[in-house]
Amino acid sequence: MSRARRRLRFLKKNLHENGLTSVRAYSMAVSERSGEASLYVNAAMKDGLNSLEDPSHGDAEVVGTVAVRATTLDEFIAEHDIPGVDVMKVDVEGAELLVFRGARGLLAREDAPLILYEGYSWCTAGFHYHPVEIMWLLETLGYEIFVLDAASRRVRQRNPGESYDQMVVAAKPTHRRYAAVAAEGPKR
Repeated sequence: MSRARRRLRFLKKNLHENGLTSVRAYSMAVSERSGEASLYVNAAMKDGLNSLEDPSHGDAEVVGTVAVRATTLDEFIAEHDIPGVDVMKVDVEGAELLVFRGARGLLAREDAPLILYEGYSWCTAGFHYHPVEIMWLLETLGYEIFVLDAASRRVRQRNPGESYDQMVVAAKPTHRRYAAVAAEGPKR
């Protein structure tokens, strides 16, 4: 049995043992298009750096590739008849822009989710784009951009001219938690 299958089986067992009956685990990639993708697999204990592109992280130690099924979030939501998504945490080692491109339908909705993602250029370099491109896409879909301030450990608005290498919270003014996100950090 492959390491990926063992991990999926372990995850499913963990979900069952913890009574998380509303959580489902799937073995697939989420991207901007459906089909087959190549997953670059790292050595044991570095598999958190697995990626759909040759990893740009300095600690990456690719030991092979494996073919994986890929889908878009929009297709997955339609296929599984998911009525809405409230929050998304996206940490996909630089493929964040691909995930968001494949979720344009969801992200354009009035009830679009609040999003927490990593936007670091050392990760996005492997996908040949700059983190600002994620912000541009989300802003065109009506999102406002906030950052997790490392010093204060609070959410705040992104300052003009500030680095794009940030942990980001993106929210639409129509989201039920928008006021709380916008009010948390110090005002400019």
